[in-house]
Amino acid sequence: YRTIHYLFIYLLIFFSAMFSTLAAFETRPEKNLLAITGGAIRSDTEWTKCCLERNLSVQIMSFPRHRLELSYTDSSHLSIVRLKESELLIADAFLKKANATLKRKLNLPKCCHGYDGCRNRHCYAANLLRRNYHQIKNTLVVFAVGYFDSPNQDKVKGGTGWTVQMAIDSKKIRVYLFEQNEREWYFYDCLSKKFVKTSLLNIPYVGSISSSFTVIGTRNLDSMGKTPIRELLDRQISLSSPSSLSCCGVIGPMITQPRSVLTAYGSSPFPRTTSRGL
Repeated sequence: YRTIHYLFIYLLIFFSAMFSTLAAFETRPEKNLLAITGGAIRSDTEWTKCCLERNLSVQIMSFPRHRLELSYTDSSHLSIVRLKESELLIADAFLKKANATLKRKLNLPKCCHGYDGCRNRHCYAANLLRRNYHQIKNTLVVFAVGYFDSPNQDKVKGGTGWTVQMAIDSKKIRVYLFEQNEREWYFYDCLSKKFVKTSLLNIPYVGSISSSFTVIGTRNLDSMGKTPIRELLDRQISLSSPSSLSCCGVIGPMITQPRSVLTAYGSSPFPRTTSRGL
């Protein structure tokens, strides 16, 4: 009877641990993954809406007097970070580096009437760009929706292009772009220094290397551009389920990557570094 008693206790402990582990995996998207965005109209708003609908946490990078385009401010999964002036000014060096590639007009004035009370439109525009840096500062993966700004497919249009270029300049952040004209997913290849066509099935689970990822995009998001946002998030959540993970917590079935991806980053589809800053 003593042996049966001990066996019963052992089985009870075993199954309790197993169900606890499965429960942890089931809640992984809600508890671990954090989407970082900028609170702009169209794409940022759609990313935020779709993430919150899937119980993914969202963090919006902002600053005083920043006009947020949101309708989900009461969500417990949503947080807004109001950047200080000193934090915003850190971005200037990274924006200047990005502009060496983008070659655009760049004006970065410092608020002359007090940071919290500044109403200068040039300062406001500059702070929008500075905020972009903080969207990718602590992430290793960027998902963007937008348009190519060059026939060489190496640059992205608009404000999205600034964020994308700063991520590329870091040399350790993976950048994925859904190009609205082409209706295709692309990733930035460091060897060819341009975006290369890929597919949704070739995008790995971001949680295997980082608990956060950046979601951004054009203000000209169309109805067809909303579909890939939903599809991407649904796939990320499905890849985080117990059936898609091995005992080591990585993707179970191997996803075939284009040769250029594996060449640029070794055998892993992501950079090996785990550093968070730029």
